[in-house]
Amino acid sequence: MNLFEALGQIILALGGPFVTPPKIIPGLTLAGAYTSGDAFGTLFWFDVPRRGVVQGVIFHDRDNEKLAKEIILSPAEFTPTANDSAFAPSAFDLTRLFPIRIVVSNFDAYNANAIGHVEGVNLPYVAPEGKLWCQVVTRGADNIASGSEPSISLIIK
Repeated sequence: MNLFEALGQIILALGGPFVTPPKIIPGLTLAGAYTSGDAFGTLFWFDVPRRGVVQGVIFHDRDNEKLAKEIILSPAEFTPTANDSAFAPSAFDLTRLFPIRIVVSNFDAYNANAIGHVEGVNLPYVAPEGKLWCQVVTRGADNIASGSEPSISLIIK
């Protein structure tokens, strides 16, 4: 058990939500245009309590793009789609992905950045390894500047 998983279990036992530390989306193409439906970065994971309910997602948009993203989660590692390629999970992996996607499309814009958020997801999970695997799909034509890579946090209860 890692520190974040242990902390998450304590917070959940006390009845409060656990917010994962922000994870920068790895493997992004910087200063290059994406197409809607492309894998946005590569596969990564969140350290989470082994059981919980995903209540929401926070998308830290440090480049102020405000373009919708689909967050694909799974309690098991799956074959990633290559960054900047049309998202195409295998038939086998479809059975291991959560049955819903979490779409982040509501953004609060600020001067040079924005925060996207989704609440009320209510997605129960069991993650035997204390990890939720994630790949992001863009629904816009992102063009991310170097040093402005977005990050994501999960809200778990």
